[in-house]
Amino acid sequence: MTRITNFDGTGNRARVTAPINTQVINGVSLKLSPIDRAEGEFKLRLYGWDQADNPLGGDAGYAEIENIKIDNLAPRVTVNETVHPQDAQLRKRNDYRFEMNDLEQSNNGWSRTYYTFMNGITAPPDTPINQIKPASTEIASTQGLWAFVDSEGDSTTAMLSIPKGDNYEGTLYYFTVDSLGNDSRNEQASRYYKKICEYFQWKCCRHPPYGGFKSSKAVF
Repeated sequence: MTRITNFDGTGNRARVTAPINTQVINGVSLKLSPIDRAEGEFKLRLYGWDQADNPLGGDAGYAEIENIKIDNLAPRVTVNETVHPQDAQLRKRNDYRFEMNDLEQSNNGWSRTYYTFMNGITAPPDTPINQIKPASTEIASTQGLWAFVDSEGDSTTAMLSIPKGDNYEGTLYYFTVDSLGNDSRNEQASRYYKKICEYFQWKCCRHPPYGGFKSSKAVF
């Protein structure tokens, strides 16, 4: 049994008793919501009796409203990293695919993951969410721009591209939002999810007298 608020939206209880009235009232709204940030599919059980002590719902003694879907949480996201070898121009690219899971996605809603790559220990910019654009091109490690991928879009993958000869030590920052406005930044103290991204590319160099080459090295 899920603990909920009182009929006026306050309190904390397992069962709510609504005010008694001798008149039939139509179109009355009751504000009931879970106390905790629970989400899922619920049903509301109603008990009632008339002046002759006949119960609501006949022999069952109650009536139920089923298929009540409540989404109180931001989308959960898993990041899957794909490491690519250097291309012909000796550029390095890694892909980060965001797998989003949210109740609102199954109810014709959408989920988004907003992300940015920040070099070094620099904090991400505090860009208003309505100014963040969808991801369309590769984001280089020095740009520090927010972008987002959509659960309904063609791609849910962010790309980090490192030019030839460059090293990268930074962080992938990201957060999630759904179409109901649930925002993961409001659910955790650290505000953003983080993933450390490191790439060390050793330049090829000849070591006399051996004549060998030092190979490239990547660490993620």
